[in-house]
Parts: sequence; structure tokens; C-alpha cells
Amino acid sequence: MYFESLVAPFYFEGNVRKGMHAFKFRKSPDNAKAYGKEISETILQRYDGIDFDFITEVPMTRKSVKERGYNQCALLCKSISENLGMEYRPGVLVKIYETEKQHGLNYNIRKGNLTGVFDVKNPEEVKDKTVLICDDIATSGETLNECAKMLWLYGAKEVYCVAAALTKKKIKPKERR
Repeated sequence: MYFESLVAPFYFEGNVRKGMHAFKFRKSPDNAKAYGKEISETILQRYDGIDFDFITEVPMTRKSVKERGYNQCALLCKSISENLGMEYRPGVLVKIYETEKQHGLNYNIRKGNLTGVFDVKNPEEVKDKTVLICDDIATSGETLNECAKMLWLYGAKEVYCVAAALTKKKIKPKERR
């Protein structure tokens, strides 16, 4: 893994699963404030003492944003930024082309589905920075890992990840040496 750690306030099950689906697919952008508050609390507890240079979102293609009407990860970042006084830099990462939706794929196909799909818009913006990437749901960790890999390749010092919800599968962070 290319990220240091991944934390989230919820597991993706039960009412959280229903709420996240409403947030993502049923035009419920206002849910970002409630999820953002919970994510902010998790960041304060689990990433205490880490001085993030900025937070950014997992990107979507323009087509996907147009279809959905909003980027739910960007809305989460805005909420977290407001709650914690952390700088939010939108659009640091870009998704170069459309891919199949990750949630319908098995683990091995998920890995290959995202290879080479993300890039960093302005490499100087990430050099020697400690970056926090926000996603809505982390299932296998592959989306966050690909985003973190691009930040790392362009010189980010450290990359941490946060999501609103995780599946209960083990997502292993980068091993320490």
C-alpha cells in the first residue's frame, strides 16, 4: 500500500449502508455535513498529532459528476475542512478516464480496473506535503491506494486516508521498515 493509514468512523453495513447509498445515488448531498462531522471526530482521535498540509478528494470524471449532480467526496472534504480548519484543495487528483464501477467487481479485477486512471494535476502542489485523501466508502482500498501512489510518485512526503465507511475486510496499510 502507498498510504500510511486508513481510518473511518463507520463500517459499511446496516443503516450506514442505506445512508451512504442515499448520499451517493439518491441526490442527498446534505448528508455530507453529518458524515463530515463524524469523519472529523475520527481524524481528531486517530490522526492526533499529524500536521496535514491539506485534504483532497478521490476524483470523479466530469461525466460522473454531471450524472450524479455532485462529487460526494468533495462535499465530505468541504465539511471536514470547515469542522477542523484544515485546508481543502479540490482537484489535486484527476481521474483521466471512465472505469467500471468498483463495487461490482471482484478483488483481482478491482486492482487492474484503476491502474493508471488517476494523475496529479499540479505536481509541485504535492511535493514534500503530508496529504489526507478522503473517500466515501473503502472496500478493498484500491481506489485510495492508486490515488496515494500518484501522490507518492510526485513526491508527497506522506499520504493518509479517511473514508466515511469501511467494509469489514482487512485493508492493510503500508508496512513500516
